[in-house]
Amino acid sequence: MNCDDLAPELKLNELDESKYVLCVVNPQLPFGLVTEKDGKVEFIEKPKLENLWVNLGHYQFDRDIVDFLPDKGDLEKHVLPRLGEQGLLTLYYYNGLWFTFNTLKDVERFEKESRGLEL
Repeated sequence: MNCDDLAPELKLNELDESKYVLCVVNPQLPFGLVTEKDGKVEFIEKPKLENLWVNLGHYQFDRDIVDFLPDKGDLEKHVLPRLGEQGLLTLYYYNGLWFTFNTLKDVERFEKESRGLEL
């Protein structure tokens, strides 16, 4: 897994038994969305983008993933696209809590929303 996020409800042992699983999640805009229709403006504060999926940064791989690792390169740019092109990558659509830690605001959100959670 990448180390800049937390998905406390994700249970890796319950994922698909495919050899290569990529967990994906609906992203949430970090700011308000503004739309206009028929001269009326609508505001949606920090919406979750239900029609898009992004890499959650959590994976389940069989040990033979080492056969796909290049001498130079990284997982997101070299390995995952190759597995996807070969039809070997399975997606797991995660719908639970997801916290990213890219800004101080992210940490503050986590501290507020995670009170009472078993992490």
